[in-house]
Amino acid sequence: MKEPIPHKDKPVRKTRSDKGHPQLTSRDEDVLRLIGEQTAYRFDQLQGLLARHPESQSQDPDVLSESRTREIIERWKILGLATYQKIHYDTPGWISLTRKGLYHCNLSLRFIDPRHSDLEHLFWINETRIMIEETYGSCPGFQWESERQYHVTRDRLKAQQRQDPDLWLPHEYRGNHLPDALLQYHLKDEPETPTITSAIEVELSEKSYATWKKIFLELIRFFTNAHYYVDPSIKSMFTKALNKFQNEDPAFDEPNKEQRQYIYIHDLEQRL
Repeated sequence: MKEPIPHKDKPVRKTRSDKGHPQLTSRDEDVLRLIGEQTAYRFDQLQGLLARHPESQSQDPDVLSESRTREIIERWKILGLATYQKIHYDTPGWISLTRKGLYHCNLSLRFIDPRHSDLEHLFWINETRIMIEETYGSCPGFQWESERQYHVTRDRLKAQQRQDPDLWLPHEYRGNHLPDALLQYHLKDEPETPTITSAIEVELSEKSYATWKKIFLELIRFFTNAHYYVDPSIKSMFTKALNKFQNEDPAFDEPNKEQRQYIYIHDLEQRL
């Protein structure tokens, strides 16, 4: 009689110490910070951001798959770093950071719920940032400061100056108008090369000439130049207003005609 074959127990797998606690990659960290700086990204924009990251191995170099993008968002949600909200039924949802996410990214910024934001404007600011990074990103000293970062920096510096009136305040933080972003870079990689400080504006809606002129004056007083990215529906009207501003005779205390030429118009472009 044959002896029964002894039963061999299967080895018991040890539970991973990080089970239920997803680990973040460098890509996660970089993209989370971008989201925090910009307030929020739409789902389809996030697909583009993730695919473009050097760590990505996406089959499509421009767009990460929907399923993979959802997996990444879920990982962030489990960690309490981000939220996903479907705000309008006919457009993709938006991803933004929680308070914990802002803290994790070392961003001293106020929490903003994207439901209370101008989503169309936010969408085009995100697109414009990518376009500017593609154009100026290789310049020495390149830096993008979003509106919310600029606001915090300006308020902090002005508060310090109130405590110490002798404190020097950089020109780009002296005005009252909040640009959509601040772009800084150098033309040459040399110590004495001056910093170019450009105000970035995304213009989607018509304003009165008086309102535009007030903003134009602030921009050329406190920045090296200003770049407007303009919606096609108002480009003709905006161009007319800018031409009027650049060619009218300045009042006694206003910047001269030469200074007024440093405002440039660009078309909006979707890059993500």
